[in-house]
Amino acid sequence: STITFNFTTADAAGLTGLQGDHWNGSVWEMNLPGQSGTDTSVTMSGLSSFSPFTISGQPTGLPVEWSDIRANRKDAGVLLTWATLSEVNNDHFTVERSLDGKHFAGIGTVGGNGTTSEQHTYTFEDLAVSGQTYYYRLRQTDFDGRSSVSPVVHVSPEAYASLSVYPNPLSLG
Repeated sequence: STITFNFTTADAAGLTGLQGDHWNGSVWEMNLPGQSGTDTSVTMSGLSSFSPFTISGQPTGLPVEWSDIRANRKDAGVLLTWATLSEVNNDHFTVERSLDGKHFAGIGTVGGNGTTSEQHTYTFEDLAVSGQTYYYRLRQTDFDGRSSVSPVVHVSPEAYASLSVYPNPLSLG
């Protein structure tokens, strides 16, 4: 018997070497003989029974290729800037902040550019800061919900500008 799986290019985006796999009741049999395929289908022939099948493949690479990530003090906040060299199925970035560099919480999101091989630059300004060290990372989320995180960057208290008023005391009136 023969079985053919058809799917959209979006379903297989980010994978190469697509193949059909067969569950024999105890293990997944991979690299079965008698397979052929395209970017949107896999055909398996010479099958003697019908049982669970799936499609698998190898990832084509990281969902986002990071170019640069920076956190700099700006006015009353911290300006985060980052760039990507390429993106695969990138839905959005979640900006995450931490006070200890270990426990992060999301503070905002920035939309991604889907699938692209062009460089893109992004920014996010964190206005809820004071004079202490902050750690930041970016959680990149694909359209299918999978995510990965960027390297961590930080802004230390030394990056905060000091304000001097002269004469002291100052009279505004």
